[in-house]
Amino acid sequence: MIKTGFLYIAVLLFISALLVNLPRIVRNKKFNKIFDFAPPVVLIYLVLMLLSTLNVWDLETTSQTYGQVKNPILYAMLFTMLLRCDLKQIAKLGPKMLIGFFAASISIIAGFILSYALFHKGLGENGWLAFGALCGSWMG
Repeated sequence: MIKTGFLYIAVLLFISALLVNLPRIVRNKKFNKIFDFAPPVVLIYLVLMLLSTLNVWDLETTSQTYGQVKNPILYAMLFTMLLRCDLKQIAKLGPKMLIGFFAASISIIAGFILSYALFHKGLGENGWLAFGALCGSWMG
């Protein structure tokens, strides 16, 4: 069981690097079809969830490390994903597609606000936090 913050981060980085580079390491076309179905990012998520479920690391002793590293890594990952964003390609989608996107976003926001207004008493004091996170994840 992993109990130190350094080893926790090292294992996370090693598994992530291994799964991201696995299609390049194994050059078998049949094996690499797995990555057409489940990209490395999804596999990283699944493998780390499985390891956490199997108690590979002690959640109590690594929680402080997780708390310190979570936000900086999240911001770096979002920035890295946006580096590949091409605004010219988005503009080429045309006005109908962009209007559809914004209409869908507004309808999701309205739906969450309406749902929260109807059910906020049963959700608890910080229920709006879960609704906000869920709304943001649906809008992607």
